[in-house]
Amino acid sequence: MAWPIDPRPAKCLLTLLDQVNHKYPGRAKASDGMIGDAAHQAEGSASDHNPWLHDSQGHGVVTAIDITHDPAHGLVIAHLAHALAKSRDHRIKYIITNRRILDSRPEFHPWVWMPYFGSDPHTGHLHLSVVTAQRRYDDTRPWTALEDWFDMANKHDLEAVIREMLPDIIKAVKQGVSEQLNARPTREEIQALVSQVVAADLKSVVGPSAETTLTGIAQQLTHLNDLLTAPPAPPTMTRTGTTPAEASDEAAQPA
Repeated sequence: MAWPIDPRPAKCLLTLLDQVNHKYPGRAKASDGMIGDAAHQAEGSASDHNPWLHDSQGHGVVTAIDITHDPAHGLVIAHLAHALAKSRDHRIKYIITNRRILDSRPEFHPWVWMPYFGSDPHTGHLHLSVVTAQRRYDDTRPWTALEDWFDMANKHDLEAVIREMLPDIIKAVKQGVSEQLNARPTREEIQALVSQVVAADLKSVVGPSAETTLTGIAQQLTHLNDLLTAPPAPPTMTRTGTTPAEASDEAAQPA
């Protein structure tokens, strides 16, 4: 693809895009983007998708890229985000994905994942902004994060991604069992349901290797499973002051 000269994307982002496309040639690109659309343009310099920065020749430079989440083809943005963060590449300004933001700048809790409260939760794509120094944003050396990638066999890599996904997994479990809890299922039925919901959620978030992570996930969800399998409130309490739906909601709240 031929990119315009003014404005233009930062060269390091073109390198990253080439690496991603090479690694996942059949991936979806519906949420890909660099040069901002009308909605981004309305944000002015608040969005790095706009060419508010200028290079040594006076050309506008876009310093942000969005990469589409496509677990069906192996591109999982939780993996990519973790790999980029782990690399601590000197070109990274900040990363946003799955309601989390990691910023490299000293004034923003550098290299620590923090909650992200923007209107777009970035669950369908990863956003990467790069720094404003031209010698860095035009550094075309390969991104080691794409070379080393995510090691499913590495305990620390796996735990880091699980921690990032855990809030969404818990939410999915709660939503998935709410109706069944109204029917007051047995302990075995709830355990089977939790396993099914977690497995389904992981297959969409983690990708084809989800089954290998279920043991570790189950351990981290022990407190939720204990809550869901606790003895139900006496029927008299439900009849006198609490509807079955309200009792279900209360039972599903995390400790």
